[in-house]
Amino acid sequence: MKNLKSVFAAFALLSLFLYSCQDGGSDTTGSQDNTTMESQHDDSQDMDSHHGESSSVASGTYQGNVKKVEPERTEIYVETDDNKTLELYFRETTRLTRNGETVTFDQLKEGNRVEVQVENEGDRLNPIAVRILD
Repeated sequence: MKNLKSVFAAFALLSLFLYSCQDGGSDTTGSQDNTTMESQHDDSQDMDSHHGESSSVASGTYQGNVKKVEPERTEIYVETDDNKTLELYFRETTRLTRNGETVTFDQLKEGNRVEVQVENEGDRLNPIAVRILD
């Protein structure tokens, strides 16, 4: 089961990478549909830039605010106090707490103040523990 989750996580990362590598140079037709595509393209570029920042962050503990929550992927984006954005995919071993008690992922909301303990493993930043501070 653990190997299946690892394969699924690798597939998700590969899909995100391939999606962000699509040709984005044709966003200039001016149609309303293109405006929607442009917004989606901007989001993918935004996520790609977050990923780059995450992988350049050293292992350690950081504080910041939850910028985005993706429950279907158990993923959050945290903007740290030094203006770095961390892209964190929760693993089954990630500890999530509030007031010293374990809580479920659905307790995380955009804007929450958090403290995250992360470990940099190659090109991935793994959350060891996330503590909701507010």
